[in-house]
Amino acid sequence: MDCMLFLNNQTIDCKIELKKLDENISNLIIKTNIEKQVRVESLYLKVKSFNNQLKISSILTNGFQSWSKAYEYNIKEKQTNIRLKPSLLRFIKSGYEPKFIKSKFFISNFFITFFEKIPYENNLTFISKDQIYPTTFIFDKRRQELEIYFGFDGEKLNSELNIDSIYLIKAINLVELKDSFKKLFEKEFNFTLEKLKKQKIYDEQLKHIFGWESWYNYYTSITEKEIIKNKDLFTETLKPFKVKSKPVFQIDDGWEKRVGIWDADLQKFPTPLEKISNLIEEKGMSPGIWMAPLALLKNSEIYKNKFEWVLKDEKGSPIPCGNIPLWGGDFYTYDLSIDKARKYVIDEVKKLSTKHNYKFLKLDFLYAGLVKGNHKNKEHGTAFYYYKFQKEMVESLPADTILLGCGAPLQLSYPFYPIMRIGADTREEWELLIGKIAGYEGRPSAYMSLTDTLNRAILNNTVYISDPDVGFMRNSKIKLTRNEKLLINIIDYIFGSQFMISDDCDDIDIDLLKELAVWFEFLKDKKFYCRRFIKKDIYYAKDENDLILAFFNLSDKDIIITETDFEKLFTQENKKNIEKFNLIQYLKNSIKYIKLDFPFIVEKHNFIFLAKNE
Repeated sequence: MDCMLFLNNQTIDCKIELKKLDENISNLIIKTNIEKQVRVESLYLKVKSFNNQLKISSILTNGFQSWSKAYEYNIKEKQTNIRLKPSLLRFIKSGYEPKFIKSKFFISNFFITFFEKIPYENNLTFISKDQIYPTTFIFDKRRQELEIYFGFDGEKLNSELNIDSIYLIKAINLVELKDSFKKLFEKEFNFTLEKLKKQKIYDEQLKHIFGWESWYNYYTSITEKEIIKNKDLFTETLKPFKVKSKPVFQIDDGWEKRVGIWDADLQKFPTPLEKISNLIEEKGMSPGIWMAPLALLKNSEIYKNKFEWVLKDEKGSPIPCGNIPLWGGDFYTYDLSIDKARKYVIDEVKKLSTKHNYKFLKLDFLYAGLVKGNHKNKEHGTAFYYYKFQKEMVESLPADTILLGCGAPLQLSYPFYPIMRIGADTREEWELLIGKIAGYEGRPSAYMSLTDTLNRAILNNTVYISDPDVGFMRNSKIKLTRNEKLLINIIDYIFGSQFMISDDCDDIDIDLLKELAVWFEFLKDKKFYCRRFIKKDIYYAKDENDLILAFFNLSDKDIIITETDFEKLFTQENKKNIEKFNLIQYLKNSIKYIKLDFPFIVEKHNFIFLAKNE
C-alpha cells in the first residue's frame, strides 16, 4: 500500500509494515520518531491504492456512538447530513470527526467496510482496536483514498511512536467477515461471555439475555408501584420462551431525585432501593438500574457547589452536551482530568452496586466523557481522561457487576462494557416525524433503531453482547401495528443478544407472545448474516448453511422482488428448492412450505422467510 503519515497537516517520515496474521487478517503497523516535543492537533495516515483487487460498490459506515447512524451506502449515494437544528449534532458527532460530510466523502468510526456489487460479497474492512484514542476513517470516493485519523488530539509527542491498532480484513463473504471480527476480539469477548455465564444472566441454549426495563412505557414517570406490579408478573410472561437463565429486571431513568443527584426520589420510591433490589432477587431475577454518571444539570448540587468540576470552554463557559426536554433542557458534564471529579463519579456508580445491591448497571450518555473542552489538567487530551475514567471505574466495581453501555463511543467501550447498545432509541411508533424532517439520525424511532441493528449485526457476538433495545408485545399505549411489533421483535432477536421489553405485563398481546415463542424456537440454533439489498431500506439475511433466506423491509412501501433480483442471492440450482416458510405448519411440529411465485412482495414494515425444501 502507498501510505503517507501527517502530523498537524505536515508529512513526517514513517515505516509501514503489513503483518499477515492469518488468511484474512493483517495488522497495519506504523513506526515514526518525533524528535522535538509537539502537541498533536491532528495525526492521520493517508492510504492510496488499497483497493486494487476490489471493485467498490458500497460502503458500510459506522457512527461514533450508540445513537449515531450505521448504514451501508451505495458508492453513488451521499452520506446524509442533519438539515435542521445543528445542536442535535452534539448527540451523534464526535469532536474527533468533521461535523458535516461533503458529498464526495464517507466518514466512519471504529471500522469501515468496502463491498463489491451484489451478488458478490467480497469485502475489505479497516478496523481499530485502540482502547484510548478514537479512530476515524474518511474515504474520498473520487480519489479512492482513505485517511485514518488516530485521535491523539491534545497529546504531547516527543519520542518513538508505534501505532499497531489498525487491522485489515479481506473476506470473500459475510461468514468470513464475521468470523474475522470474532477472531480479532476473541479474548475480550470470551471474558465477557464467561462473566455473564457466571452471573447466570446469559441463557446458553438460547444465547440471549432476557429482561424487563421501565423506560419505553413509563419514561421518567416510573414509580415503585409499577416496578412491584411488573416484577410479580414478568417471570410468567417469559414462560413461553423457556428461558433457563436469570432475567434482568431494570429500573430505568426516573428513579433519581435529579440527573446528577443519584439518590432515590422518595416521593416515587419511598422503599429503600436495596429493599426493592432484594424483592427482585427473591423473584429469581437480577436487579438492574439505570444511571447517566457523566451527566449534570444546572440545578444539581454538584453543578452549584463544585462548579470547578464542570467541563468548560476556553472562555470559561460550561459546555452543553445535549438537550433533554424530560430533564428540563441542556445538560453538562465533568472535567475528567480532575482526579476528585473522577473519583466522585466512580463512587456514585459504585454505590448502586455495593450499597443498593444492583449488579446490572445500565450506564447512559457516556459520550459526554469524550466531549472536548478546556481541561484543568493539560498533560493529555480528552480521550486519555475518558479512558482513565472508564478503567478506574471498572477496577473499583465488584467483580460480579455487569455493565451495559449506552450512548457510548463504540470503539472505546469494548474492553469495559460486556453489553452494548448498538442503535438509536426505539419508540412505540414507527417514526418520529419531527426528527425525520430535521434529518436527525439519532432520533428515537422504531425505524432508526432497526436500521442501526441491521447495519451493526457484525458486532453482535463478536465484539459485544449487542443490545438492540426493547421489543414490544403490549396492546395499549402504542402506535405500532401488529406486523411492526413482530418485525421489531424478530430483527432484535436475530441480530442482537439481549431481548427486553418495557410492556405492562398485564397488557400483553397473548397471541403475539405465543407466535414469538414459536419464531424464537425456530431461530434459536441458527446464525444469520445480514446486509443491505439493492433497494434502499430492504435487507437480506442468509443463514450460515445457505438454507434460509430472509428479507426485511423497513421502507414505507411494499417492495417487489423479481426473479432477477432473487437470482443475485441464490444460484439457479438452489432456486428450484426455495419456497416460502409457513409458520402455521411449523406450529404443528413440521416445517412446511408455500410454493414461491415470481415476482413476490415484501410488504412495508414486514419480513418474509424463505427456506430450502429438501
